[in-house]
Amino acid sequence: MANAVAVSKTSNTSNDSLKFRVKKVRQNEFTKYLKALAKFDKVEKLTILNEIQNSLDSKCPTQTKSIDNYWQDFAADKITAVVWYQRLYLFADSRGANGHEWQRELMSSMINGIPLPFIWLNKKGIRDVEIIDGGHRTRTMDAWFRDCIKLPNVCMVNVLQEDGVWRKTNLGNCCWSEIVENFPKFADWWKTNYMIETKVYDNLSDFEAAGIFFKLNNGNELTKPEFRNAITSILADFIREKADFKNIKSLRMFRAGVGIYKDTKGAYVSDYHKIPLKGRMFDDFVSKVAYIVFKEFVESPSNKLIEGWYKKEQENEVLGKTSDFTPQLKSKLNKTLKWIDDVIMSETVKGSRLNTSEILMLLRIKNYWDSKHTFKVHDKGQLLKSFRQVITYLKADAKLTNPKVNLRNRSGMATNIDKMKSSMSTASTEELESWIPIIADLMSTMTHEKYRLAVESNNSVDQLKYDGGYKLLDKKRSFSKSQKDSAEVDQDFECVYHYYCGNMVGEGHSSAGDHSGTAFTNYGSTDDDNLNVCCTSCNTQKGSMSHEEFEMILDYRMKQNKK
Repeated sequence: MANAVAVSKTSNTSNDSLKFRVKKVRQNEFTKYLKALAKFDKVEKLTILNEIQNSLDSKCPTQTKSIDNYWQDFAADKITAVVWYQRLYLFADSRGANGHEWQRELMSSMINGIPLPFIWLNKKGIRDVEIIDGGHRTRTMDAWFRDCIKLPNVCMVNVLQEDGVWRKTNLGNCCWSEIVENFPKFADWWKTNYMIETKVYDNLSDFEAAGIFFKLNNGNELTKPEFRNAITSILADFIREKADFKNIKSLRMFRAGVGIYKDTKGAYVSDYHKIPLKGRMFDDFVSKVAYIVFKEFVESPSNKLIEGWYKKEQENEVLGKTSDFTPQLKSKLNKTLKWIDDVIMSETVKGSRLNTSEILMLLRIKNYWDSKHTFKVHDKGQLLKSFRQVITYLKADAKLTNPKVNLRNRSGMATNIDKMKSSMSTASTEELESWIPIIADLMSTMTHEKYRLAVESNNSVDQLKYDGGYKLLDKKRSFSKSQKDSAEVDQDFECVYHYYCGNMVGEGHSSAGDHSGTAFTNYGSTDDDNLNVCCTSCNTQKGSMSHEEFEMILDYRMKQNKK
């Protein structure tokens, strides 16, 4: 039997805080209903659902109540938004908080008198009315009257003043109690005169109500990200923030006017990626990255696993348990998302933008290289071209009678790059451990090895020709203490450039292990043959220059000082 977790609210009048209790909501009937409809296409579904609703229209009068009366009924539990066949709503609004952006914008329109669409109800008894469609809006009204929402920063409203005159007033950042306190005449007028229109059915069966809900939502089932969006937690809030195209804290690749824009048809598109806004696919992408980082790149981010993680985080918060979404994980995730954002926003080839699966594959390649090397990107746009180059090669290779690259799925059957990309959210750990090293090593061979040789031989022409946008440097970045101690003794505790600076190293003096022969960024190794110890001043000035290059500069400086 399928179950969903819902949270209902109870008030604690002693401290105005919210308590939560988790209850199971049966969904087995709705699951069977959806499976029965699954064999029909969308047009046929809507035809069936139209017939259901048309047969019930005579039973569905329109009723109008003031927003105050409607809310009082909801607050008294005469109306419930917790209905198993519709979207899951988790009541976790906090008194004194700002509320989510969509809540603030909705209340801004309502306080300005803009009417809501019909709220559809099913009257099951005198004190039992179920919301068929409109639970989201009802929840927002409830949060508003409980001071869990503030209006947007700027919210100009025609307000009835205490002198009886209506004036345009900025109610920005006001909650309901502040409006009641400062503009009591307007507050009383608004809660009495703003009307909620409802369509009220009388004692529909769950099957009939579910059919109407399905039709009101255009015959579309909720996408997995849309379903997860209703599961509130600190984790979910973080993901929504990073994916919210109207939020300045979101990733640039998803932000309106930065990473996405409206085309001539009014749809949001991007010149940088192929992730669609529709169906909360921005949220889906961020949640997949979050889960991959959470599982340290071992597991695939399937919808089932992510949903389970969301529910566990929500339950942890409700029951006061320790969250898996620790500050350390959040910091690591922020760094990962920034890397992705910076790379994707460097895209220059409009016709070759990456989709979700391709970006996840590139992220896994990065993680593989991070585990083997010090992975440095110096040209993000060129890195994207290198990635596309290996993808193009693998597509061509898959068409050969005898492909050169041996790719296998979990069953041992031959697979190809397109199937692998589409499996980035479902592949087994064994498949990922097999595929990613093959692709990463092939990419390195194709777009990095010749560049490395050109850098090591100081061939500037070939460096430009073969530059793949990145370097795979020695995994060991810093010299060990024992290496430095030994070198300091060999140098008599003098900076290797002591003849210029006069500084000592070791024995209480600051020092740095320097990649002397070949700079680390030019593929210098972190071993004893490439080590000199110098003072921090000389190390900073030397930068990525070789020992010989820096000595030439020091020699020039010393000659200039003698003049």
